[in-house]
Amino acid sequence: MRSKRLSKGEQTVLAASLVLFLLSFIPGWARLAAEAEQLVLSPSYASGWGSFGFIANLALLIAGSVSLLIVLKLVGVELELPLRHSGYAVLTGAIAVFLLVALIGGPEDHDAQGTYVTTRGPLVYVGALLAVLGVAGAQLHRREVSARPAGGRENLIERGRQSIAAASPRTEKGE
Repeated sequence: MRSKRLSKGEQTVLAASLVLFLLSFIPGWARLAAEAEQLVLSPSYASGWGSFGFIANLALLIAGSVSLLIVLKLVGVELELPLRHSGYAVLTGAIAVFLLVALIGGPEDHDAQGTYVTTRGPLVYVGALLAVLGVAGAQLHRREVSARPAGGRENLIERGRQSIAAASPRTEKGE
């Protein structure tokens, strides 16, 4: 097991998805405020896990999974996954779409009597921006990977040696 170096795109995806996952535990995703006149409550905030329903929870789980996959790659764990270079783009794209759908749909109201109203908190906007940053990092990673020669640096060095050997004049010994 050997450590691998992350591309700039992978570093961006890791930072965005890890921060998004960690922010999901901090209250600030949905704002709960009293709507009735007889209730005098200061507004409170909810975390990202119960405020926006299944779609947002799925996005946050995917963000945690992407972070885990990149950290495992960083420490050198070899995983055979069907997702290759475009895998980050697919996963971060799903995070962005799910969070944007949750942002448009708004938080779920848990009050049957209408005594308080639930609105979007500031962290849901931060989460959406982090999701878009993750997509940008995934695209950067795809560009970096497609710009590399097949086989990596070792293959490039070997092909360079072969082309030098083919271009140099050959002399036979013993004549």
